[in-house]
Amino acid sequence: MRAAVLLVLLGPLLARAEERLPFNPFENAHAGDWSLHEGRFEAEGTGEKPERVQVYSFVASVTSDEVVVEERAKLGAIEKTKRRFSPTKAPTLEEFFDLREGTITEVAWARENRRAADAICDCQKVVFTWTRGEDASYFVAWLSPQVGGGLVSLLLRRSESLLKLDLAGAGVEGELRAGRAAWDLLDDEMLGTPLVEAVLRWNPLVGRTGEWTVYRRTKLHGVDEPRPGVFTFQVASVNSRGCVVSRGFEGQIEGDLRSEVKKWPLAIGVPRAFDVSLPASLYVYGLAVAGSVREIAGHEFFCERVSFTVREGSLRMRVIAELSRDVPPPGVVTLDVELTPEDTTRYELAGFGDVAGTRWGKSVHEVFSEGKK
Repeated sequence: MRAAVLLVLLGPLLARAEERLPFNPFENAHAGDWSLHEGRFEAEGTGEKPERVQVYSFVASVTSDEVVVEERAKLGAIEKTKRRFSPTKAPTLEEFFDLREGTITEVAWARENRRAADAICDCQKVVFTWTRGEDASYFVAWLSPQVGGGLVSLLLRRSESLLKLDLAGAGVEGELRAGRAAWDLLDDEMLGTPLVEAVLRWNPLVGRTGEWTVYRRTKLHGVDEPRPGVFTFQVASVNSRGCVVSRGFEGQIEGDLRSEVKKWPLAIGVPRAFDVSLPASLYVYGLAVAGSVREIAGHEFFCERVSFTVREGSLRMRVIAELSRDVPPPGVVTLDVELTPEDTTRYELAGFGDVAGTRWGKSVHEVFSEGKK
């Protein structure tokens, strides 16, 4: 019941007015940006105690046309929504607060400071009434371009109920930038994407028989390896159902990767392709996708950048993979695996080709020879 009330207050609500925010909160959004708001819901006159409310938002993907934001609101039950914003045009009040089938009136703006997430924010305070049928809701919101997503605080009164929210924390890609960390305050269901839903948007494990790739493994931070490790992949067979890719390390075949042509693999399959041991988690956290360009040896690869975190107890592992459709299986251009900011391993493409020879970079033999010098 409480979750239903929260949906009425926050959720699918478009009015006819075109009152826009004085800035675009998503103009500089990056995949992986997140914010957490906490507060309370009060049903006045019922004698019931106020209930805790949490709203977790993160940028799932960014293109030149849209910013996709996933939101999870918890008031007893968890409600999940996905919203889309323009990266170039400031949203209307209706778009920003997700108000539909109603009318906004009595809009007033003022500049005012507001404390949230242990900081003072320079805000644009907006007050307005939203009416749908005979029901009226009264909004007071503090908005700031200093905060990812724009919302600092919100007061929302409807009939005999009151919702209060304040920014509790914000950051990007598993990093804390303000306040408290979402991963310290939220449970797995609020914070994570179920593993079975964390799929890639295309299948990088499908190629042509004989195609191969070779990678160098190095330490970006932490103790250096005795010498860089070398991983190799070669497409062993392809049929109408799937593809089998043989994986090798330091010249020894270590097993096969199998992929169905019509089934996109899980995101965690990327580090597992390189034999990275991951925490036994049923969720991934902060899963984000964005376009990127990676330059290696003077060549630019146009990539899809996939980033996420997996955790088990106090162990957290950050994974950032850049994948390109121009690269044979496993499609990786770079893969960074971060245990801590001081302990990061990189797997970087060194060359690829097919049965006819090397198409880019160095051959497997040349990369192995480097390690023997």
